[in-house]
Amino acid sequence: MTTYTTNAEIIARPDQPLSEHLAGVKENVDTLLSTTALGDDAAFRVTARTIAYLHDIGKLTQYFQQYIHEDDSREPQDRYRYHSLSSAFVTVHALYCLDTHPDYPAISGNLRTAAFYAVAKHHLTIPNYEDDHLGEVDPNGVSGYRSQRFDRVRTQLMNIETHTASLATELLTEATDGLLTWSDIPSNCPEQYSDLLVTSNTSPSDDFYTTVLNLWSLLTCADKLNASGMTAPSGSPVAFDPSAIQEQIDSFPDRSGIQGQLNDLRDQARMTARERLLKQYRAGEDVCTLTLPTGFGKTFTGLEAALTLAEEKDGRVIYALPYTSVIDQVDNDIQTVFNVQSGSPQYTIHHHLKQLQTRTDAIEIKDHPNTGDEVLYGETWLASLVLTTFVQLFESVAGPANTQSIKLPALQDSIIVLDEPQALSMEWWHLISRLISIVVEQYNATVIFMTATQPRIIDQISDDLSPSRLIPDRSPYLSFLEDNPRVDYLLDDSLIEYLTTGTAPPRSPASATDRLMEDITATEERETVLAICNTVRSACGLSERIDARFKTREVPTTHLGEHLLAFYEETDWLARVYETTTNVGRAREVADIEEKKMAAEPSSDVIDQAAAAYLNYLAAADTATDYLLATLTTRVRPIDRTILIACVRRLLAAEQTTPFDDVSLVITSTQLVEAGVDMSVDRLYRDVAPLPSLVQAAGRCNRSYDGADGTVVLWRLGAEDGDCPPSRAVYGFERDLLGPTRKALRAVCPDDAPAGASLPEHTMISRAVKCYYDAVHAQDRSSERDDELARYVDRACGEELRQASLIRQDYETEEILIPIAHETEYLENFHVSKNARAFEAADALLSALKQTLVSIPKTTTTQPALDELAINTEEPLSVLTSVEDYSLVHGRGVMPPVLSE
Repeated sequence: MTTYTTNAEIIARPDQPLSEHLAGVKENVDTLLSTTALGDDAAFRVTARTIAYLHDIGKLTQYFQQYIHEDDSREPQDRYRYHSLSSAFVTVHALYCLDTHPDYPAISGNLRTAAFYAVAKHHLTIPNYEDDHLGEVDPNGVSGYRSQRFDRVRTQLMNIETHTASLATELLTEATDGLLTWSDIPSNCPEQYSDLLVTSNTSPSDDFYTTVLNLWSLLTCADKLNASGMTAPSGSPVAFDPSAIQEQIDSFPDRSGIQGQLNDLRDQARMTARERLLKQYRAGEDVCTLTLPTGFGKTFTGLEAALTLAEEKDGRVIYALPYTSVIDQVDNDIQTVFNVQSGSPQYTIHHHLKQLQTRTDAIEIKDHPNTGDEVLYGETWLASLVLTTFVQLFESVAGPANTQSIKLPALQDSIIVLDEPQALSMEWWHLISRLISIVVEQYNATVIFMTATQPRIIDQISDDLSPSRLIPDRSPYLSFLEDNPRVDYLLDDSLIEYLTTGTAPPRSPASATDRLMEDITATEERETVLAICNTVRSACGLSERIDARFKTREVPTTHLGEHLLAFYEETDWLARVYETTTNVGRAREVADIEEKKMAAEPSSDVIDQAAAAYLNYLAAADTATDYLLATLTTRVRPIDRTILIACVRRLLAAEQTTPFDDVSLVITSTQLVEAGVDMSVDRLYRDVAPLPSLVQAAGRCNRSYDGADGTVVLWRLGAEDGDCPPSRAVYGFERDLLGPTRKALRAVCPDDAPAGASLPEHTMISRAVKCYYDAVHAQDRSSERDDELARYVDRACGEELRQASLIRQDYETEEILIPIAHETEYLENFHVSKNARAFEAADALLSALKQTLVSIPKTTTTQPALDELAINTEEPLSVLTSVEDYSLVHGRGVMPPVLSE
């Protein structure tokens, strides 16, 4: 075997000398530190620079060099080539030398131990501290396993001493200003390093876990950027001009009457929130609430205030939402107002269905093999504005995977907007409170909780934080709703008795259909109706029954999704949407990613254009119809759901012209339209649910005073099989959220209220919401209960936190790809790219194919149907081979019709 001993021969990866890599990582760390307050702590700054210098010193072994010089990385792995643990021990020695020198700040045992884990795990994830420490380095640990680890490190250090000791001395001299050379390293006795680390007999400090995350994420981000040939962007993020929002509003037509008064209140809210946020920040307040009724401009209010503060803090804005299905609406607003595209260096969208695609022509790229740098930059969240989900944000802060960790440095000095925080799982509320404390105290972030129904998470749980209100006086907005009613909440007779007893029989699906049909057909004028159900099966069943009733009456109807798949096959619109919203162009053999041009128009425009084209196509296919039926569920593929929601928006927009402007629209949906989806119907029906969901649902009715008062019917639906009502199945077990809802509704509903009794909106969004959350927190003992997830942070249980999920998963699921039209080509190219080891192209294609993915819970109801499907399992994918088994009608996807079961 060849021996590699010179600086020119020692490489970090093909075509990159190790010395160049370490210098680049150190440069990236310095840049990230200089642009944030992380660098203000002298001990932390010295520690971060030291781990940057030495994190790969273990690559000086011949074991690693002989491995990396081989062309085929699929050669059998040799345990001696793993370099992180030996690098971590040498780094600890260097930090100890710096700590003992009077010219350097004190570096505590906790900080050294945190640095040890940052280096030891910079290619892995952070483990549970107690388990890992006992097993790897603690003298009180398991002797056999620990002995094997030290034997390996001893062999590696002795190998460096034999072959590359002079190069190691150069690195150590640079990292410690000459305080340490390789001759000082106890190569034959690395067990000595245990004495420099915190042991199981000494508990780590309260901030140990967050310190580990800070150092680990900083190193991982700097390391991956350099490995991709990139340098961290210097200076503050390029600020978005918040005045663009006012310019956009000024471009709207002037309104008079109620609309004019509403616009005046929106302007007042934006000005108040903007000024209050700056004032609170200057006073040292870092957690705020922004509470406004739906339709009063929360998105623009929160975004303008956050961008204004970002200018002052030289920070970025991270805007987080609960669901991927509602991100498109905010994305559309951002692209329209700021004339910016997702994927520019200033703006990133990041969620599990989105292919991260960021132009890097404005970022310094070195002469280095392409490794997906534009995707990596998106992962760092170093853009000026990041649009993401709660899952991406909080799971990354709590227990990130390796790649997830590289976004943590971007949290420094950021303004985090949490839009619709009431959607956060209650199981995470205590942990959320702990994580908010971390981002505020460790990252100097400012956090805004923004919703119409504040869950008061921080107020009730945190002992350290006290949120300030950006809208201190809501009375003008509530008074406006009292004087100008927008909707009336009507209590169905199935709900009245339930409020009192909690055991009254629900309204059967057949009876609910009768009520709907009676209301829908009571007028000859065009009407738009939305019925929101608690389960997919309930929504599909209700849709099927409505359709059957129309057929019985021989009334012509058209299903909104009926011809969408044929539209894909016969036009190029599907390919155009993918070309704009994903990075499939990277996979084409003729494409050069450095030269690839981004779409010339915002992706939201292309989706809207596709929706307009499909409505024309649908009208040509079904020339005569009295009612247009739409069903929206999670059984429908994400790409189809995006197009269908865009169609619904066009059908409901008064300023848009469609072929169905004289046709009534009846929408059946699950909760996916409830928060953040900007639509407004005349009449809405909502199966009973937690009170905030009822209020959020009502926000989809007469949203902007489009006509006469809207009607929101609250009822309690029975199950299709006559078993447990959907509301109880979803919200009534474990942490019962229906009890607080009944208590809140009883508090605002007269005791002798008859069936059909109405409740005013201003009462529901004020008194009822307050009563609901009072009951929830009392029931959950929020202010006094200890919480296991929050304790994991204090105990540095990285693995437990990484395994925790913000999305509750009650069933095992079947994940199925359903490629249609151009998507089949993407699937074929994915396999070609994967087999050719073109992993960059394969990753882009797989990310795009997530738009075709449906997730079906495996239950006694769904399993028989799943067993009948023709599915081809092609690792790592399960692919539906018979497209005929997939239907958009009634939102059932690959499941059979509910009424035929």
